[in-house]
Amino acid sequence: MGTQHKWLGVLLAALVLGGCASTDTPEQVYLDGGLTGWIEVQDLHVRRADSGLLEVQLTARNRLDSVILMNYRFDWLDGEGRQVQTGMSRQMPVSAAGLRHFTISGVAPKEEVTDFRLYIEERPR
Repeated sequence: MGTQHKWLGVLLAALVLGGCASTDTPEQVYLDGGLTGWIEVQDLHVRRADSGLLEVQLTARNRLDSVILMNYRFDWLDGEGRQVQTGMSRQMPVSAAGLRHFTISGVAPKEEVTDFRLYIEERPR
């Protein structure tokens, strides 16, 4: 293989891989492997409400032109990184229309919560 062909191969590989790149997902958000190329996290707001509870709002976009069915779950963590046990840590359904934005919101169940993990996975049809 000539030098030109090698460089052409490297250039094509870079273009293909660059085209698959996505926006960085915040460290608190875990997308199921199948969703990483199709769901683009655009905004994550976290604040402590007047009630003392942590509020989370994620805005993301479905990059496909078809509906994606998903489940999400919040795990709420205390100041030492341990999961705060509640009956509220269960999967909830959400769907994202093709090429549209969607929002996932959650409110911590206790004031001791200082952090969270948000798990999003594709729901089987």
